[in-house]
Amino acid sequence: MERVLRAPLPLLLLCAAVARSEAGHCGEPPTLENGIHTGDDYTFGKWVHYDCNEGYELIGSSRILCTSEGWTRLNTQCRIMLCDPPQPVDNGTVWPRGEGTYGQQANYSCDRGYTLTGEGTVYCTHTGHWSHPAPNCTAAVHCGEPPTLENGIHTGDDYTFGKWVHYRCNEGYELIGSSWILCMNEGWTRLNTRCRITLCDPPQPVDNGIVWPRGEGTYGQQANYSCDRGYTLTGEGTVNCTHTGHWSHPAPNCTVTRCGRPQPVDNGIVWPRGEGTYGQQANYSCDRGYTLTGEGTVYCTHTGHWSHPAPNCTAAGHCGEPPTLENGIHTGDDYTFGKWVHSWLLGPAEYSNWNLNWRW
Repeated sequence: MERVLRAPLPLLLLCAAVARSEAGHCGEPPTLENGIHTGDDYTFGKWVHYDCNEGYELIGSSRILCTSEGWTRLNTQCRIMLCDPPQPVDNGTVWPRGEGTYGQQANYSCDRGYTLTGEGTVYCTHTGHWSHPAPNCTAAVHCGEPPTLENGIHTGDDYTFGKWVHYRCNEGYELIGSSWILCMNEGWTRLNTRCRITLCDPPQPVDNGIVWPRGEGTYGQQANYSCDRGYTLTGEGTVNCTHTGHWSHPAPNCTVTRCGRPQPVDNGIVWPRGEGTYGQQANYSCDRGYTLTGEGTVYCTHTGHWSHPAPNCTAAGHCGEPPTLENGIHTGDDYTFGKWVHSWLLGPAEYSNWNLNWRW
């Protein structure tokens, strides 16, 4: 009987490794998902290079080496290329809005009333950028000049679809209604707005006087104050209704008219002596021996002056030429009541004499 000798398994593996090492051939290199390798020499000491397919980027080492133990480990992957979120567009939308992956598309659309100019569909390319820039959404409708507002103006110069125009009133007017209109497919929305002139409440009344007109005032209108006879106006006599809805000044005051002190009179008195008020009287009287010439009673008038100037108090008597003095003379030339004449002797006289004229 023939016997067959079998070698142990470890010995067989060792022999295989030796045979492979001697042959120096690593066999077919490992495959890379979404990638390829270059090079066809798979013998000991040779390299194989890997590249990713279009739209993928290589992460890790790009090559492996044929060694005595076989190919070195392939620590490599091909990751799909990413694009940043697509650019937004005014007056429109883009979908999807997030990051894109290679080959993915994003679609743009415009809001109602707007027309798309440019590429409506873009693709994420192998470079990590979208195939086209974002398009534009331009207004398809132009509403033309907006309606005018009496006593008002509008602001804004874009009269295309979806744009607003704002209205405001001129100074002295207040806006009633909405201050906005919108450009739509059918044109401007209705202008439900008007500018009403600003109103002021009736002007404040004044004691001892009147104001005219008395009712409500409108912007720019004036009201005039006047005082009763015997009263003087202090403050603004004319007020104007302003754009704020208030009068330009508070109501004035009407205070009783005052006259200064009555003029004094020589050789007499006046009573009372202080300032007078409208309608008050002052009375003059002369000293004994004097006669009043003029008005003895004066009144404080509405003009702030006394009705008449002060009277005069003139001497009531006249004594005529004083008597002569032998060998003497006299001085003084007023020979009326209460006046003195001085007489003295000529030469070495040792005395003088005063004569008082008393109704001679």
